[in-house]
Amino acid sequence: MVWITDHMSTLVPPHLNFDGMDVQNIVQVTGEVVAPKTIKNARNYAAGALNLKSTDEFKERQLRFIAYGLQKSWNRLWSEDMVFLQDSFFCTATMSNWTQYPDDGLVFRIDNHK
Repeated sequence: MVWITDHMSTLVPPHLNFDGMDVQNIVQVTGEVVAPKTIKNARNYAAGALNLKSTDEFKERQLRFIAYGLQKSWNRLWSEDMVFLQDSFFCTATMSNWTQYPDDGLVFRIDNHK
C-alpha cells in the first residue's frame, strides 16, 4: 500500500536544518501541494495526484509543495519560520509571488506568533 506520506517524501526535503539551534520539537510543517495553472483543473490534478497508487507516477506529475507554516514554532516571527524552512530547502510562501499557480484570493498574515 502506498500512503500520501510516501508521495510527499518526493516533494519535501528529508531533513530540517537545526544547526546551532536549541529546538525542542516540531510537530508539523504546513503547506500546500500545487500544480501550475497551465494545467487544466490544476487543483483537481494536484489533489488527485496525492491519491495515486504509484509513487513513480506521482513523481512524474508537475507538482510542488509550498510551505506556509511551522507548528510548534520556537521563533518570535512567522517570517523567521519561513527563513528556517528556506534554509532547510523548502519552497516557502515568501520566496516568490507564485503567479504560475492558481489562487483564490489574498492572505494577510501578522508577522508575530506572540
